[in-house]
Amino acid sequence: PAPLSTIISTVVEAAKAVPAAACNLASFGFTISLGLAMLCVPLVISTCVWTVWTLAAVGPARKTLSTILMCGLGPIVLPLLSSIVLGIAWVAFSVLAAAAATLLPCVVLISALYWGLVSAAEFRTRERRKPQDGAQDITFTE
Repeated sequence: PAPLSTIISTVVEAAKAVPAAACNLASFGFTISLGLAMLCVPLVISTCVWTVWTLAAVGPARKTLSTILMCGLGPIVLPLLSSIVLGIAWVAFSVLAAAAATLLPCVVLISALYWGLVSAAEFRTRERRKPQDGAQDITFTE
């Protein structure tokens, strides 16, 4: 078996690599999400234009101006808003992942210890309440 110092140094090196891995995960997730959001921009713009043109209470002048505005600003505003929202979301996800990687092992260990100690105490209490029958015990006189 490996000496304890080797195991501890390996664990410390792995713990140092967690923030870098979380940053890579966040940037990768952001890139994929933003790419998929950009693929949706034409669909969103066409759906908005279609919805405006189906409104019965709006006249043709307002529909035309709304269409020009959506087609002119949509390709600029939608990617900008998408990148801001996705950036905030992926930073939050990476912080939560780092917090979970740091705190969950401690919580699981403490919970397991607590459960084990409580179960052992209940077992001892149940065993103490059972009648003590000395006749079934082994003896050295046989």
